[in-house]
Amino acid sequence: MKGRIIVITGISGAGKTSALDILEDFGFFCVDNIPPEILNQFCDILVSSGRTKLAVVVDSRSGDPRKVLKAVDEMRKEDYDVSVIFLDSSDEVILKRYAFTRRPHPFDSNLSLEESIKREREFLEVLRERSDFVLDTSSYSMNQLRNALKKLISEPGFSGFTVNILSFSYKNGIPMSSDIVVDTRILPNPYYVDELKDLKGYEDKIVDFFSKIPLVEEFYRRILDFVLFLLDNYKETGRLSITVSIGCTGGRHRSVYIAERLGEDIKKLRENYRVVVEHRDLG
Repeated sequence: MKGRIIVITGISGAGKTSALDILEDFGFFCVDNIPPEILNQFCDILVSSGRTKLAVVVDSRSGDPRKVLKAVDEMRKEDYDVSVIFLDSSDEVILKRYAFTRRPHPFDSNLSLEESIKREREFLEVLRERSDFVLDTSSYSMNQLRNALKKLISEPGFSGFTVNILSFSYKNGIPMSSDIVVDTRILPNPYYVDELKDLKGYEDKIVDFFSKIPLVEEFYRRILDFVLFLLDNYKETGRLSITVSIGCTGGRHRSVYIAERLGEDIKKLRENYRVVVEHRDLG
């Protein structure tokens, strides 16, 4: 393997600069706004000089996103370990961030901010679909972003098909990165059982509680079959990653339980899939 390249991309205001700063702390040589036409040569020069861990930001400022995908494909053929991480955030959060910084949106200064965000989403959609990971940073603190990136880069290589399983609370909204959404609110809620209320969905007492309820087992088996069917067919379309979001009211019990169990079973049943489980609203 020649070297490790992490390409950070995504919507303006979603945290790309912060992500680059974090990756620099992790020992990556970082560069912002690289034209895709020279990305390969740029990485070759840096790697030949001994820098084998590189992180670059390539976004709407860099031009046609299809050129980015072409450059990534070429680098992979040349034996680089390349990962593409797309940062996204809700329109509401991006508007607040721009109102706070008062910086102009880079996509088109002749448009309103709302229209610029909309146009940029459309422009980058092809890049979002081909990214290895999509992170919704709407509710992230800097520390949460750091932890999410650390988790993504902790394992060597991102090649193959990746399944991101994300539990969430409906109170805080459906994650923007979702490709598949599963609603677990049909299941009994441990929140209303005094001794279970403050526990988390992966703890033994919660697992034991759900194991005694026939509806939970039937629900889970149907969801597992359905998700596996979708994943296998998504993979055939050429997608590199899929995000399965599992929701419940508080994001603490039912969604966490199903997400953990789903992650373990997909790892067992699809050994060639990489599985990442994350709990957005667990606290």
